[in-house]
Amino acid sequence: MRMVAGTDTVLDLMDLVDSRDDSHTATNKEALGNMLVVDGDLVRLNRVPVIPLDTLDSASYTPLYAFDLSQLQPFVHDGYWMVRKKPMVDRGQSTTFTTYVNGAHNILPRNMQKLGFVLHKTS
Repeated sequence: MRMVAGTDTVLDLMDLVDSRDDSHTATNKEALGNMLVVDGDLVRLNRVPVIPLDTLDSASYTPLYAFDLSQLQPFVHDGYWMVRKKPMVDRGQSTTFTTYVNGAHNILPRNMQKLGFVLHKTS
């Protein structure tokens, strides 16, 4: 499982956990039901860390995405995976060679009901 949210949402979750329980030491890590604070992490919901993603900061709403990576299956395009181009001499440096390795794939969800969910924070 993975959870991602905007930086402000993760900071708000951290403030919520801190306001509920300021004694989240090594012996008592449980702060608010299934919300945990562990040294080195920000916030964990049901033991899944909430990862701050700064690209969600510019969204007009405040989402919290949760998804299960085991429900995603990559499909490789036929004949276009790890295709290696011939080495080329770099134009700026005559002793440097450049080669490209190309590949493309799509990701298909196996089960849409088990894939994940999106929460929106109310204002």
